[in-house]
Amino acid sequence: MRTLLLLCALAAATLALTPDEIQQFKARDVTEQNTGLKGSVTVTSAADTITIVSNGIPDHATAVYPNRHNPNSIMAQNFRFTLPKAPQVASQTSCLPMGPVGVAINGVPIFNPFTIECLDAKENEVFDECDGHPAPNGQYHYHIHPDCVFDGTSSHSQIVGVAADGFPIYGPVDDDGTVLTNADLDECHGRMKNGVYRYHVTNEYPYFMACFKGTVRSDSGINAGRCQCNVDSVVSTGTQTDLAGTGTGTNTGTDTGGIINPHPDPLFPGGPHHPPPGGNHHHPPPRNAVPDNQLTYQDFLQWQQQQHQHQQTVQQQPLADNTATAADQPLTLYQIWQQHQPTCDEWQQQQWHQFERVFLQFQQQQHALHQAAAGGDAAADQLLQQMAGQTKKQPFRPRAPVHV
Repeated sequence: MRTLLLLCALAAATLALTPDEIQQFKARDVTEQNTGLKGSVTVTSAADTITIVSNGIPDHATAVYPNRHNPNSIMAQNFRFTLPKAPQVASQTSCLPMGPVGVAINGVPIFNPFTIECLDAKENEVFDECDGHPAPNGQYHYHIHPDCVFDGTSSHSQIVGVAADGFPIYGPVDDDGTVLTNADLDECHGRMKNGVYRYHVTNEYPYFMACFKGTVRSDSGINAGRCQCNVDSVVSTGTQTDLAGTGTGTNTGTDTGGIINPHPDPLFPGGPHHPPPGGNHHHPPPRNAVPDNQLTYQDFLQWQQQQHQHQQTVQQQPLADNTATAADQPLTLYQIWQQHQPTCDEWQQQQWHQFERVFLQFQQQQHALHQAAAGGDAAADQLLQQMAGQTKKQPFRPRAPVHV
């Protein structure tokens, strides 16, 4: 009987990574142009865990950072991911936190499919030619299928990385050459293959993963349990309705990753350049954004109002942590910084007072010059004529609207 129970236990457990898969975890001999560094990744095995250590430097081409779409720099990291050696499918799935949810075979972290506002990152952020970008803390990462990591045109799937719960992540091509879609995968974007569970990255939302199928260790190296976004509330033709992850959205079909922002914003569709608590995102303009030289003051005022509404929404929501109350959570550096920032109304008042002071100084200068010119001061009269001539050369700018 004891032998039977042991065999059943062994059948329920699978190796996180096979020896052949572990051999694929390596960085190519490429010097990253922004840092002048090369990527490094090592895998070590213990009795019941596998540990992956990397510096997070990509081993492929990258854009020059910072740039106009991304103000962040790529920086070397000290990643240490501890995975169960024999992962098992959990009794219930768990959500994906912000920050790393897995690691690619080149040591670069894999993030969930979201921006900080819980929008589809593919539709609302800008990636470089190898489908990655850096976060404010310098972590270069992937949200979507990374073309430079593996050959997506091969006859069958190759391993792309491993999730924090220990299950491997494979490419989108099945062993028989079939290109997998969401219809072929389960609720976490994976499936059982010959008794072994695998995630599969595809070109459809949520790309890598939708949830953890297995159990994530407390020493995994990720922010397990600190979830902000609900995969199911981002739908193919709808909007994200819940930032806290309680899920009020309705899935109208298979997720295709097409997101419509409920507050279209040609300036900062994903919000200002700030990191989330424990998260790592920037928010460049979307690929279909209005060019910078076509933005208007009305666009800026609309963005201000949207940010004020978003800030009020976030402040009203408790921290989404299943193991402790919000009162037990220490404030992150981002939360401390946010508490000391003025609201939109306060900012507008500050801007108005600054403009008012400058305008009053200009009026006083003009009045003094007119008085001097009326008294026969030739230099003052000449200066007034020069200023009038410069004003005529400047293009007409309509007054900004007063209503926000």
